[in-house]
Amino acid sequence: MDWLLLNPTATYIEAAAAFDVHEGTIGPIMRSDLFQQHLRERRDRMEHAVEKIALNKLQGKVVELATVSIETLTARVEKEKLAAGAGSMGVGDIRETADMALKALGYGAPGRGVVPSAPAINVFVIDREALAAARNKMRSVNSERGDGGETYAQSAAVLAPA
Repeated sequence: MDWLLLNPTATYIEAAAAFDVHEGTIGPIMRSDLFQQHLRERRDRMEHAVEKIALNKLQGKVVELATVSIETLTARVEKEKLAAGAGSMGVGDIRETADMALKALGYGAPGRGVVPSAPAINVFVIDREALAAARNKMRSVNSERGDGGETYAQSAAVLAPA
């Protein structure tokens, strides 16, 4: 299978020659569902391994770049500080450098989107007479609809005093 993954444009004739089998044998095998499934799984594993290696390599380069940049920036700040005293760098430059360093450390960085708020829960306290009036109103509305009071029975169970 690795040969097929390394030679994706190979014909059945080339594959048969590579595996030292008759060309009439290789076609049905390669077209079978089981073979295609195994080939897909092997390709996915290889792609995952390659992506992981590439990502690790890229992350290493980014870390190296950040390290060199920080060292160069630190050396420049030190050089300017020694050359003409702390006042040689403008306040804006110092603030920008400090902001960059703090953001890199996770301080002062902008939020990661909107923080969802808790759902609003409204609690109302009413007296017995108002509750009785509301239940009577529900009975009359439900009887007009003709549902036989089933909706009222369900609602009354929820609204019943504890």
